[in-house]
Amino acid sequence: MKVRINSNKRIGRVVFLTEGPKDEPNLLEAIFCDVLGYDVAVYDKRNGSTKRFVKRADPYSRIYVAAMPTSSIKNLPITKDYEDEIYNALKQYGLQMNEAAVFYLFDRDYQSNKQAAVESSIGSLRNPYDNGESMAGALLLSYPCLQAYYCEAHGIDVAFDSSHEAKVYVNTNSLKDLNDRDVYTAASDMLGALKEIRRRDFAVSELDDYSLINRDVYRYEEARRATQKYRTLCLLSLALFDLGVLEIDA
Repeated sequence: MKVRINSNKRIGRVVFLTEGPKDEPNLLEAIFCDVLGYDVAVYDKRNGSTKRFVKRADPYSRIYVAAMPTSSIKNLPITKDYEDEIYNALKQYGLQMNEAAVFYLFDRDYQSNKQAAVESSIGSLRNPYDNGESMAGALLLSYPCLQAYYCEAHGIDVAFDSSHEAKVYVNTNSLKDLNDRDVYTAASDMLGALKEIRRRDFAVSELDDYSLINRDVYRYEEARRATQKYRTLCLLSLALFDLGVLEIDA
């Protein structure tokens, strides 16, 4: 499957709620600002490390990044009180959450996120868009952690058992600089992994329900870790396909 970047795609308002206040916002900034041409319009460390990226040629395309108050996936989906807190924090930037696509960017890391909590979140965080019935939000998991994206981006086939192991590897090998080719490579690597795991090609239409892919990948990864290390895999590129900034050529 051939992938191309559509940096001119109008994506509207997008919210990424992240597990951490540093690694995830930095990666999103590298992708959207360094590669796709967005500017950092806001960086408020006091307010949960909130960042806002704005497209230079399209001010209606805006991305908001806010770190969650806890790094544990067991607190997902978020409570109504925290949902209101996020809404109020982002409202100052003119954002209504029911008008935005919402993504949760979290690590699978078995040392901090237990199976029952992950399985529950996979089942409840299925779609980034508000349907008027349930809280919007799609879960984007990384195995074992977000650093898997950098390995995908640089075409490195390596396996890790823990987040600590992956972070040390990425930092030691200075893999955090990204260009457009790296974003393309990360997406292509993810698609190859999904095809191997699910035995069929990915279709963007599957993103009407993220739990389908999340559940297949989760079962594969858990079975694999029973005898060896996780396959290094980050599902962040699913959001880029959903938003249309990545496209699959016919």
